[in-house]
Amino acid sequence: MIELGPCELSGVYGPMASGKTYLIDQWLKSQNRFVRFDVTGETCDDRNIEHVWSSPLKLWERLKSNPFYFRIAYHPGPELEMDFEFALRALWRVKTFKLLVCDEFHEVCSVSATPGYVRTMMRYARHNHLAFIGASQRIADVSKLFTAGCRTTVLYWTQESCDLDAIANRWGSDCAESVARLRPLVFDDVRKVTRQIPQCVVCKKSQRPYIYDFQTGETIAIGSDRPESGEVTESSDTEVSGEIQPEDSSGDTRPRGGSSASESDQRDNPSSDIPGGASV
Repeated sequence: MIELGPCELSGVYGPMASGKTYLIDQWLKSQNRFVRFDVTGETCDDRNIEHVWSSPLKLWERLKSNPFYFRIAYHPGPELEMDFEFALRALWRVKTFKLLVCDEFHEVCSVSATPGYVRTMMRYARHNHLAFIGASQRIADVSKLFTAGCRTTVLYWTQESCDLDAIANRWGSDCAESVARLRPLVFDDVRKVTRQIPQCVVCKKSQRPYIYDFQTGETIAIGSDRPESGEVTESSDTEVSGEIQPEDSSGDTRPRGGSSASESDQRDNPSSDIPGGASV
């Protein structure tokens, strides 16, 4: 499986029923602290997670009650941008490693504007121990500032010319051509059977883009006809946000950059927030 790094920004793009939800679900299986901002109602029937409906205050109260374990789907109201900002501010106050997922991310971070709270999140996420996944059907609809800032970008098959042009502008024509030639997901909605398992292109910072095959687990470098030696291995059982570092000489087992004693007070202090931001 494609590895999800610790405290990283990631983007997942592809048409409806392309495989985005499956990949995100696989990533979330190993996570014990996440909030999924569910714009489309994808998780409404999921009984394995908690649900909070359009109430930032209830979300904050739940996070505050147990900041060390939460698996939550947050269902926003009609004011998506405002709800996303408040949900982000609530999660920002949790001084543990955590993950935020946003479906249809272009609704809150469009190609025409990148809100200030999104820019702040991108700048300080690692310092706040926050990992973020933004998913959208169209990469051309998402702010280029965000797509350029992602450590990992996953691209599913598409033939939309605007998306292919956006991919070519970001990663080159070879990458765009590879996306257009990917094997797409084919799912029988009536029989609920997957008839064809998809491929995707993975673009990581400082690495050559490659094709990942969900059926075989093989990876193929863009421009090559042969699989890479060894497949991309799945991350360890340790969740993205919860890696405990080996003890040092002082016996300290906190995560790197972990909470200090004073931060426990901040969990109950509503004034603790994103730098320069307003309270929920």
